[in-house]
Amino acid sequence: TNIVSGTDGRKMSSSWGNTINLLDHPNDMFGRVMSISDSLLEEYLIHCTRIPLEEVNKLLELENPRDAKIELAREIVRIYHGEEAAEKAKEYFVNTFSKKELPTDIPEKIVEWCDALDSYQNIADFMVSAGLATSKSDARRKVEQGGAYIDGERVPEIRILSPETDDGKILKVGKIHFVKIKFQ
Repeated sequence: TNIVSGTDGRKMSSSWGNTINLLDHPNDMFGRVMSISDSLLEEYLIHCTRIPLEEVNKLLELENPRDAKIELAREIVRIYHGEEAAEKAKEYFVNTFSKKELPTDIPEKIVEWCDALDSYQNIADFMVSAGLATSKSDARRKVEQGGAYIDGERVPEIRILSPETDDGKILKVGKIHFVKIKFQ
């Protein structure tokens, strides 16, 4: 059995964040496969799919490696999540990245009241509770690195969410994670 490189070409490791996890949501799995470098395309096609070698060679001969990556991503998602999920993940990726459209099924998350602060959650706490960050420090890092947007405008710093300015708006973290901000 061959060891497959991580999405960045190094050894695959969750510590480096270069993994494609078998239990990832289909959209996340598709996006992670699309993030691999072109030099890893052949390795992934051969070792991670059941695509016949003749077809692999045809995919590698395509003028644009992106087209081959889309087929690779669709096949990997199909193996672990089924044909329907693979097609939906492909459609989501194309619409979100190529056409820059917002997804149609953005989940809503209610902003919680913090008694200790006598105010609503700050954006870092909200990102963690919505599953858009693994910890407060991860959320802070994403904001500081310019990876958080509310209705298309970059969030410049950690701040308290407000029903007057944020209710109903879309929080985007990274390229593929969206949540609608709701207040009760």
